[in-house]
Amino acid sequence: LASDIQVLKQKADEDGKVTVVIKLQGSSLAGVEEERVVEELKEQAAQSQKKVLEFLNTKGATVLDTFWLTNAILAEVPVDLLDEFGTLTKVERLFENFTITIPEPLEEESLPGVLSVDNTWGLEKIGAPEVWDMGITGSGVRVAVLDTGVDITHPDLAGKMWTDDPDDPTYPGGWIEFSGDGSIVLGSEPYDSAYHGTHVSGTVLGGDASGIAIGVAPDAILMHGLVIPGGSGTLAQIIAGMEWAIDPFDQYGTSAGEPADVVSMSLGAYGYHDAMIEPVRNMKAAGIVLIAAIGNYGEGTSDGPGNVYEAFGIGATYYEDLVADSSGGEVIDWPASHNESYIKPDFSAPGVLVYSSVPGGYKYASG
Repeated sequence: LASDIQVLKQKADEDGKVTVVIKLQGSSLAGVEEERVVEELKEQAAQSQKKVLEFLNTKGATVLDTFWLTNAILAEVPVDLLDEFGTLTKVERLFENFTITIPEPLEEESLPGVLSVDNTWGLEKIGAPEVWDMGITGSGVRVAVLDTGVDITHPDLAGKMWTDDPDDPTYPGGWIEFSGDGSIVLGSEPYDSAYHGTHVSGTVLGGDASGIAIGVAPDAILMHGLVIPGGSGTLAQIIAGMEWAIDPFDQYGTSAGEPADVVSMSLGAYGYHDAMIEPVRNMKAAGIVLIAAIGNYGEGTSDGPGNVYEAFGIGATYYEDLVADSSGGEVIDWPASHNESYIKPDFSAPGVLVYSSVPGGYKYASG
């Protein structure tokens, strides 16, 4: 903890306080069946966090949120209190509530003939139309996109977002927005704070309203969590979004909808971040596929959470089937993530000049 404390002391505000993610010992899932993972994580986190919460409440700290997907507490604490965390045996690490962003887009070049008559070039490259002909279109599969938000009035996305109540504009079970401390933004209705979330959602399950099919799984069910407003969010926002995808709820925290089958996270933080490991592992233990961008910083680099061993990290290819120069990739030696070296990305697919939906129309985007 000593090195964590020294780093955090430098982050103190003018009032002598710092916002910190307090990482406690991880929950044990040995022998826990997949369908009981969420319940077990919640129970173990609640039990182990009790004494730490009592400590914080008696020391002038402000508890901002608690998490169970990773056993952690977000709190604003007096900087002088940091040295006392070493006396708490259950505390493993202290993290800054660091920023996670959309990977910087690649510089776009003109590619002639990237659209076929009926489908985007990317769909043709991966053979999606042939899979549709087999009757596999994503029907019944729930995909939670954690991104900048989504324009669900777009003709390629309209009617695809889940809701428990069609009369509720907040789309319970299908839409949620989180603030920087991981709390629910009350009354939030689906919208895109940029364009990226609509573009990604269209790539996942958009239709063919323009005459050109854009989505890989057009009959899938959309869930969307706004966790990177304008393209940038905090660790707390991302973890809150991941928890929601696993165990969805409405804006009042009441259970709603059903868990996602797949979680799409076209976002990341450069380099290796231990804070990403536990939530990724626990999501996999719950039987949910986590797909995350590997980053756009080129060969020899990678972004988290896509570089965590259990995540499905994705790289980008050009129309000519070459790996994009900016697409990340490396051999990773990160003992905290895995006891042997491993390669990321796990898979690469069309990621340059991808044609998809954006609020008000369509756009080619890369990365």
